[in-house]
Amino acid sequence: MNKLYRKLNRANFSNLQNEEALSLSEKERIRKHIESKKPIRKSKHVVMLSVTSLMAAIILIGTIEPRVLANVPWIGSSISGFLLDEDDEQHVLDDYVTVVGTHVEDKDIEVTLNEVMYDNHRLIVSTTFYSTEVDLTDYMLPMPHLKVNGEEVSQGASGQQDIVDEHTVTMISSVHIDEDFSSLLYEKPIEITYSRFLHQTTDHVIEGEWSFAFATSGAELSEDTKVIDINETIQLDNGQVVEVDAFAISPGSSTLHYTMYNNEEAEPFDWEYDVIFKMSDQDGNLIPPEAGQTLSENSFWQYGRLSEHIEELTFIPIVKSGREGEAREEINKRLTGEEIQIKVKQ
Repeated sequence: MNKLYRKLNRANFSNLQNEEALSLSEKERIRKHIESKKPIRKSKHVVMLSVTSLMAAIILIGTIEPRVLANVPWIGSSISGFLLDEDDEQHVLDDYVTVVGTHVEDKDIEVTLNEVMYDNHRLIVSTTFYSTEVDLTDYMLPMPHLKVNGEEVSQGASGQQDIVDEHTVTMISSVHIDEDFSSLLYEKPIEITYSRFLHQTTDHVIEGEWSFAFATSGAELSEDTKVIDINETIQLDNGQVVEVDAFAISPGSSTLHYTMYNNEEAEPFDWEYDVIFKMSDQDGNLIPPEAGQTLSENSFWQYGRLSEHIEELTFIPIVKSGREGEAREEINKRLTGEEIQIKVKQ
């Protein structure tokens, strides 16, 4: 398995707060982020996902047009602390998380890129924002934009932020990637940019450029993801089809990959149903999702790092309305008899 598959978003959920609704006081608030819908091709051939989840260690090679280098120390939660619950587990990500610690200043705001880590279709970024002139607690912090070789590859981003003190706010953000990540293995220039602070109660906007450039090193890649092929088909009563392809277990997360096909007679963009998956362990304990995108050519539902005690998993398909606005219905139907079970440990 030599490549990642391309992601085509239609709807996106994350338990990280999204850019438009960041809370400055509630770290654990959850908000669903729905992106614009895109039609899926109507051909009924089965898309088999070949999943290689490469954790990419990243090497910083400089900043792009830094106005002034800041001298603010790195303050805030680490990516390991964000992804893993137990303190004694956090060392397992040491080989994949790269500490950057580079600062850029513009418009009286200093931005520090603390850490970065690639995990299964997303780039996780830890950032610190600091200013003695601007009250950052009044602003929604910008989401990072990711470019590869000058081309925008972000498919949306979500973030969770914490106030450290009256001058400092930290954020962990997750950037969904729209390009085969293997393209980053060939030393192409990669750029993360922050550009816009929006006041929460007024229309005031602070626009600037806080940019960081880096490249991956092929020597530091690690193929430590286990992929369990599933290849199960679920037929809905309206003709929609769900192909459940594979379950990927990486050191930082676990992800169910599936493909949805619309009814061949349906109009473009007209999806009657959406399908998500609940996941439980062998004892029936539900494991909450962290992020997901549905009704797309390559859908996924992502969960956190699996506990060592988990030996078996059950995926429970739940049908939701696929429509929006006034046409959206309140549907929450469990597809009894369509549950999928896999063994995590053989």
